Amino acid sequence: MTEEILLRRNQMLIRRLRLQPGESMPWHHDPYHRVTIVLSGDALTIEYRDGKPAERVSISPGQVDLDEPTDRVHRGVNAGRLPYQEIAVFSLDRADADPQPRAIDADDPARNYSAPTSADVGESHGQDVVGVSSVARDGHGRILLIRTAKAGWELPGGQLERGEDLLGALVREVREEAGCEIEVERLTGVTLNTGLPRITIFTFLCRHLLGEPSPGDDSIDAGWFTPDVAMGLVTHPIEQLRLSDALGNDHGIVYRTYRRVPGEDAQRDTFDMLHVLHR
Repeated sequence: MTEEILLRRNQMLIRRLRLQPGESMPWHHDPYHRVTIVLSGDALTIEYRDGKPAERVSISPGQVDLDEPTDRVHRGVNAGRLPYQEIAVFSLDRADADPQPRAIDADDPARNYSAPTSADVGESHGQDVVGVSSVARDGHGRILLIRTAKAGWELPGGQLERGEDLLGALVREVREEAGCEIEVERLTGVTLNTGLPRITIFTFLCRHLLGEPSPGDDSIDAGWFTPDVAMGLVTHPIEQLRLSDALGNDHGIVYRTYRRVPGEDAQRDTFDMLHVLHR
């Protein structure tokens, strides 16, 4: 995704945005009115972070839309065959306002862990988020990965839903994202992101029971890969550590505390490892 601010004057901002096929915007909400002019593209999918069904929208060059404010966290994904490009004119309430504030990323840039909003936890206090991650192996020792439009290949996983325990959430996430049934074998790692909100992810080694990998919720592809290939496909640094810790030979649990240092965009983020404990 590329963005270009064409004009910022008083309470008006004009922005150009481009998405290649398969690319997505960051999760965000829209606090301001805007007029959007489509320059190119043929289809968008609007995904919602609350888990409700996505909406596919057909578009055409020259289309003009008046978009109303919404607090619902969502993102647009270029679901068409052509590059998408738009010009958006925002009507702000102050000159330095962010026209589309990003939702707090829950750990990995592409993960679907829902971040709490200020309405849930108050304006100045965060809320801990707990999630799970699966390193599932088949009978040949291959690793199950899913691919998302935003982050590429990663481990199946997600946030606990209300009333779930860790194991139940993990089984559900793998079923929804990869179409496979698993048996959870053992805990291999715990990662804690000390940002706001704090994100704790429990990673488990799992055994494949049945089902062929197929894309599902939040994924566009799924498949089996040898450990070496899987390590090369997973590009997020913390996700790589989860995978390598699970595949280690000491059968222990690795606890890692880290913080994310934002870069110019998500691809340039770095991560400071604060504590590492092997047990």
